Amino acid sequence: DVELMVHRRLLFDDGLGVAEALKDNGVDKNGIIYTGKHYVCLDTIENSALLTKHLAVQTHLAPVLMFTPANTSNIYRAYRQHTFLAATLPDNVQILTLDRIYESINDFYLLRLEHIFEANEHSVLSQPVELSLQNLFKPFEIVSADETTLGGNFI
Repeated sequence: DVELMVHRRLLFDDGLGVAEALKDNGVDKNGIIYTGKHYVCLDTIENSALLTKHLAVQTHLAPVLMFTPANTSNIYRAYRQHTFLAATLPDNVQILTLDRIYESINDFYLLRLEHIFEANEHSVLSQPVELSLQNLFKPFEIVSADETTLGGNFI
């Protein structure tokens, strides 16, 4: 049994909430129109955690399509692809950000990694992960690394 309430509109107070009618007309005065997608993952409890996490990452970080007039000078640039990763990340780790921090003398990069599984959410993928930064990126030579909070503040 699945119940899904996306948006409700009431012309009178139904006595079940905010003590007023839920009559949002929107900017165009025709009512609020909601569009979106809902995903349902049906599997075992352990597999559902895996499916849900990966689906969340795929939908949240989905590619953005952009278009431009094509000609011979820019069509070849458009098809170049590059990755700085020398190895595939484990299934339970993703890169949140890789930002260059500009300072007057020494520029550096702030790399934020995320372990996407909570404790006890999956028998294997919830376990702690050790990751070698030295072999992770192709063109970079890592000179030093410091552990920080997610905001980049030193611990």
